[in-house]
Amino acid sequence: MGKANVLTTCRPIDDIEQTFENHARLEIVAQDADIEKLVMEHIGGLGRTTLILERDDDLKRRVTVEIIRASSGMFLLAKLNMDSLRGRLTKKAVLDALTSLSYVSLDKAYADALTRIESQGEEACRIAK
Repeated sequence: MGKANVLTTCRPIDDIEQTFENHARLEIVAQDADIEKLVMEHIGGLGRTTLILERDDDLKRRVTVEIIRASSGMFLLAKLNMDSLRGRLTKKAVLDALTSLSYVSLDKAYADALTRIESQGEEACRIAK
């Protein structure tokens, strides 16, 4: 019978890591420069928040630093945290949002995203789900 090589990918989940603990492992983590590029590309898509960030380089830099810090090398977490800034209409609102970023918790980031979706009204909620 022939041999098969298998490649699996996953987020760091204890049960899965234990299953493969005796196998070769390569951890792939986004570098800060990669996350920074993602942040810079997504700033333009934050609606009115984009205008606030484009006018205030210090705030833009702070957002970038905080998103990088909160993402822990995960693009998905960085994107979800960026999405949490959408619709902030003042500098104070952006700063407040930065204090509640999801640090290394995809579960919290998903829960926050669902809360944002559900707050948009019944029709938007139905379409998103």
